Formats: sequence, C-alpha cells, structure tokens
Amino acid sequence: MANIAGYWAVGDSKRSVFSSQASALGTSHYWLRCGLDVLEDIWRNTGPDLGTIQSKIIFMFCIFHMDVLSLKGRNLLSSAITDARNIGLHMTDASRSTVRETTQAEIIDAELRRRVCWHLVSTDWSAALLVGPCNGVYTVHPNHLHVRKPRNIMEEDLSTKPADFERPEDELTSTTYYLSRITLANICREVADTLLEMETVPDLSSLSYDRILALDKKFVDLIEGLPGAFRLESDVDTFRHDEANLATSSVILKQKYFTYLTTEARRCKLHLPYLLRSQQSAKYNFSRETCLQAARKILRLQRVLPSEVLDMSCSIKMICLLHHFYSAIIILVMDLCVNRQAGQDDRARKTEIISACKIVEGAKETSTAASHFLESVGTILRKHKVRLYDEEEPQAIGNVCYEPESRPAADDTTANHVPQLSVELSPPQLCMGNGHDQHHTGYDMGMDIDFDAMWQSYLQFDSGLKWDSSLLTGLDGADFVG
Repeated sequence: MANIAGYWAVGDSKRSVFSSQASALGTSHYWLRCGLDVLEDIWRNTGPDLGTIQSKIIFMFCIFHMDVLSLKGRNLLSSAITDARNIGLHMTDASRSTVRETTQAEIIDAELRRRVCWHLVSTDWSAALLVGPCNGVYTVHPNHLHVRKPRNIMEEDLSTKPADFERPEDELTSTTYYLSRITLANICREVADTLLEMETVPDLSSLSYDRILALDKKFVDLIEGLPGAFRLESDVDTFRHDEANLATSSVILKQKYFTYLTTEARRCKLHLPYLLRSQQSAKYNFSRETCLQAARKILRLQRVLPSEVLDMSCSIKMICLLHHFYSAIIILVMDLCVNRQAGQDDRARKTEIISACKIVEGAKETSTAASHFLESVGTILRKHKVRLYDEEEPQAIGNVCYEPESRPAADDTTANHVPQLSVELSPPQLCMGNGHDQHHTGYDMGMDIDFDAMWQSYLQFDSGLKWDSSLLTGLDGADFVG
C-alpha cells in the first residue's frame, strides 16, 4: 500500500485517488511507518525467515524510490543481509548445504533463496557507489558467498523444468534484468574498491590508470552483452519508440531503461576524479570524454522514455531517477568549472546545463530534494565564479534562480505539506554572489583549482542534504487516517 500511494504521489494527479500529491505522499509515508513497525514486532518476537526478508526487500524498494540515501533504507538493508546470513542464504549451494532440489517445490524454494540472496548482495555492492558517509563501503565479501547466481529462465520454467534447466544467455527472460543487475553490481564493487583506494594514496597519479580503463571496459561489455531485445540503439538521440516492434511488456521496457541509466551513472562516478584532472595530463582526456558522454546519455534518456515506461509528466519525480539526473548535471557543472580554455565560448555548455536544470526543476512540486539539488548546483557555480548567462544578453540563455522568494501559495494545503525552496526559472540572479562579486565577468582563469576539494565536494553534496524525514516534513500520517 505504501508503494502504491507513493506512485500515485509522483504520477498524474488528475487520475489519482488522493486529493493531492502531498496527500498521496503523506499516506505512503504513513503506511511505510506502519509496515516498519510490523517488521520491528516480528524481529522482537520471531526468528528470521525467507518471507520476512522478502518483506524487507519490498520496503527497501519503497524507501529507495522515495528517499534513496536515507539511513532508514541503509539500516533496513543491513538488517535484511543479517537475516539472510542467519538462515544460511549465502551457503545455499555449499558442499554441506542441506538445501535439496529433488521435488518441484524444493526446486522453487532453492531458486527463490538464490534470488533473494543475490538481490541483497547486488543492492549492497551498488549502494557502495552512492555518495555519503558509506561511499566505497559494502558489507558482503564475495568470498563469503557459496550460492549460485539465479538461472536465466522464465517464471513458468520454475514449476515445469528440472533444477539444472537454463535458457541461453542471449535469450530474453524474466530474469534478464536481475542477472544484468548482478553483473553491474559486481563491477560497482570493484569500482568502490578503486575509489576507496583513491582516498588513501598520496597522489592519484600513483594509481594505475589502466585499472580505470579495465573497469570502464567491463561497463561497455555489460551493455554489449545484453540480449538484443534488451538493448537500446547505441545513440539514444536516434532512438524511436515503435510499438509494433515491442518485444516484451512494459515491465521489460522499464528494466531496459533502468539498466542503461544506472550503468551510465556508475561510469560517471568512475571517471569523475580524472575529469577534474584532464588538463593536467592528456591521458585523462578519455575519462573526461567518457564521463561527459555518459552524463549526456543520462539526460537524453529522459527525453526518449516511452509512455509505457514512465508518464513523461512524472518521469524523474522518483528520487531514484532524480538522483541520476542530478549526478549528470553535476558532471556538466564541474567540467564547466575546471576545464576552461582561454577564448573558448562556453555558451553551448551553459545552455546545456540550464536545459538539464529545467528537467529537475519540473520535479520540485513533489520533491523538496529537487530544490536541494538545484541549490547545490548554484553553490558550486558561485564558489567557482561561473555564470550561466552572458551579462550583455541575460535573457538569451535564461537562468535558474536559487534565491528564496515569499509569495502566497496557490494551494494552502499543499504548501503546508510540502515546503518549497522556490527554485524557479527566472531572470538572472544565479552566481552573482555577494556585493563584491557583482562586476565579476566570468571564470577567473588565474585562480587555482583544488581538485581534491572539488572531488570531496561532490562526495559531500548529497550527504549534506537532509535525505531522511525532512523530505516529508509536515506529512504526518495522522492526518490521513480515521
């Protein structure tokens, strides 16, 4: 119920069963709290089992799509992993395992154990690349896993085929997405190890750049290794949605897009430290180009999503999607700040950033995170004295205003439930700074760039936002019951 209400909150309000998006979001939050209370009671009075772990996964899904970086979600993930260990999911296929696959019921049970285990593992490894205090950290070591990956089969195969049956790797099945998710998570784990090592070496140049290239190739191989019906055209700008050629249901379409979206976002994270240093060494140009291409693909994917995947009016209102688009914008902003050449016309790059900000700006009605995201973009631009407009022609490019303004809300009920930070597309006020910066004409080519500080600022951007209950400030569940 919490998931359903949450999706109403980010969907089309005209078709919603709730009076407003704020009401739907508040109801979702209330039911989520009730569900977590039930899980707490189960933990206190009974032992863990497969059903309890699956329940936690469902709640994790709801939390991650509403509040991707919250401590609540991470704690629930850790709890589910602990429960999985306690019932031996990680030892399902060990030589001394008591799990049998003789009857069809046992075959189904064993496969479900593998799916649940690997879902938790892949979530743990993927979360290691999310910014915040747990950046680069995961809890499941691969050497501790004695469980085979789920088989590439259709759901009906579980009840009709033997335990060793499996379809070819290039055949699209209902588990294709989950298998690609596991592969991506394994790459994320290796990237997390590398990024964490970057924090300990005295100089980034002491880390072999060949490792970065090898990891990037794994991302490329993942995309190229997907079944044909699960792949997009290489250039998403030319992608066209043809209903006559739909090979699968809308569920598969969503999985297809999310696979590309998350893969490109992880490539950005891998190459960002070298994008910030591409002017120091020509060998890092590959990272800069790859990082920028990945960021632009993320932003272009939003424009080609078919209606079966997500309603275009709400395509990035879920936090999980909003976070990816925000990360892509930060890539473009950081490149604009550090990779400048004398005499270079940056109007196209600035326009690109403004257009991307408009995408996020459209989600702020139901997500205060969108406002926080845009605020942080303004912060880094002001810090590095970069304008998104030409002083002579301010209206030609447009702007994003991050200054709070006090105007009466059209809907008092919504205003009371969803605090707005007033992030508007309006006449230029961005990056003016204080009064001493009023006559600054652009980026100071002589200023020194602290690359390590900028990298840290990226890691701290999201952790500095109030990701937990403040996103739902005022949405007291008591208002929606009785």
